[in-house]
Amino acid sequence: MADRWRRWMPASGIVFGILFVVGLLMNNLPSGTDAEVNAFYAKSSNRIVTVVSAYVLVVAALAFLIFLVDVRRRLRSTAGGDSAWTDVSFVSGLMFVAALLVAGVTFASVAGNIQFGGDPQPAADVARQVPELADPILVVAGALAAALLVASTSVVALQTGILPRWLGWLGFVLVEARRRAALVL
Repeated sequence: MADRWRRWMPASGIVFGILFVVGLLMNNLPSGTDAEVNAFYAKSSNRIVTVVSAYVLVVAALAFLIFLVDVRRRLRSTAGGDSAWTDVSFVSGLMFVAALLVAGVTFASVAGNIQFGGDPQPAADVARQVPELADPILVVAGALAAALLVASTSVVALQTGILPRWLGWLGFVLVEARRRAALVL
């Protein structure tokens, strides 16, 4: 029975990707004038969609956690249990999951407090700024942790041959692209 479930663990990476994109696309937080921000949060349907997007991002993070455990198992079985790069890969993946969980909840904090906590609508500046804290959490901390995950996994893949060599090198190309994108920001 456990082997049957283990065969499906890699599919959680695909589930993560789909949910991550859907969760980010659903999240349509206002960044305009005070009147636009107040109008956004005054509408219950906007608040509900924002909260649902947070749940989608949290479920995406959990799906990635399952995928990460499978990657760790495969890397350990190929590289041996004492590979430092396997540990770096796993820990950086955990850091990405933590950043995604915090970012997802932060995106919906104002909407959730109004919708389900009965809190009054905060001033537009607060309603605009608090959810925007999720951006640097995800784009800086989360993306850099994910880049380290990709780089360390690529090192193990190239050392052991667990993946085709081109895929191991592609990981480094993606990490470099992320680094250059960070310089533009």
